[in-house]
Amino acid sequence: MPAQPAQAAIPHSPDEVPQTFRVGDAYAERDALVHYVRRDLLGPWDGEAETLPSASSGPRDRYLVGMLGPSPQDVTTERIARAAAQGRTGHIWASSMGLSYSVAASVGTLSATVRWGRYSQSEEATDRGATRRVWSREPVERPVDIDVTDGSDRTVQLDGDTVVLDVQVRRHTGRTGAGDLRIVELALVNRQPGSAEARDAHWLFQTEIDVTAFPDDQAVVFLPIDDPLDPANHDNAPEDAEDRRLRLLYRDSLSHARGRNVAAVVPELAPRSRPHTPHR
Repeated sequence: MPAQPAQAAIPHSPDEVPQTFRVGDAYAERDALVHYVRRDLLGPWDGEAETLPSASSGPRDRYLVGMLGPSPQDVTTERIARAAAQGRTGHIWASSMGLSYSVAASVGTLSATVRWGRYSQSEEATDRGATRRVWSREPVERPVDIDVTDGSDRTVQLDGDTVVLDVQVRRHTGRTGAGDLRIVELALVNRQPGSAEARDAHWLFQTEIDVTAFPDDQAVVFLPIDDPLDPANHDNAPEDAEDRRLRLLYRDSLSHARGRNVAAVVPELAPRSRPHTPHR
C-alpha cells in the first residue's frame, strides 16, 4: 500500500492556534489607546487639514470635546434657568477656555502658542460629475509673547476681534518670602456671533494653549500651586485629617497649573527641587 502523506495537526481549540504579537509593553499599548481615543473624541481624526466624510453634517456631530461656541448674544440668568427647567441645557455652551499658573517675575517673557481648527464648507466634485458640500479643516496657530514683569492686563487679537486671548498678570501676594511672583491667567475667547446659516463655521475646534519658557522650552519655571512642604503653605493645610494625609501622600505629584473649562497638563521636564524649599 502506498504511503499516505502526513497530515498537519488540526488545532482543537483557539488556545492551540499560533499567535504572533508585536513587540511592546503595557505602557506602549496604553499610549496607543489614548492616542486613538483622543483622535476620536477631540480630533482631528484624519490629519490637520482633514475633510469630513460627505455624510457628516459637521464637526460638532463628529467630535464631542475641545470646542468653543460663538458668544451667545442673549444668554441671561433667566434664560439659562428656563433652559435647565425644560431639559435643554445642551444648548448652552462654553465660549472660552484657559488656564492659570504662577511664575517668578524674573522669568521676564513667556511664549504662548494658541491653536485651533477652523472648519468650513466647500464644494467637492463626485465621480458622477455632480457636486456636494463637505466640511474641511484649516489649522490655525498664533504665537503670543507674555510679559510677566509689568503686571498689566491686555487683550490680544488672534483673528481680528472675533477670536482673542485675554491675558491677566497680577502680583502674587499669598506667599511671603518667596520672592516677586506673578499669577498669570490666559483665556481664549470666541467672540464670533451665533449664526444659523454659518452653523459650525463660527465654532473653534481642538482648542489648545501651549505655554513655554525660554527658547529651549525646557526651563522649569512654573511654580507648584500647593506644595505641602513649602513653609509658606503651612497655614493652607486643610482641617480634615484625611485631606492632610492625602496632601502629604501626593507631595511629589504637584499641580503647576489650573484649567478653566479644560484640563491643564504639565509635561515631565528635567527634575528640579521645589523652589524656595529644601526636601525633607
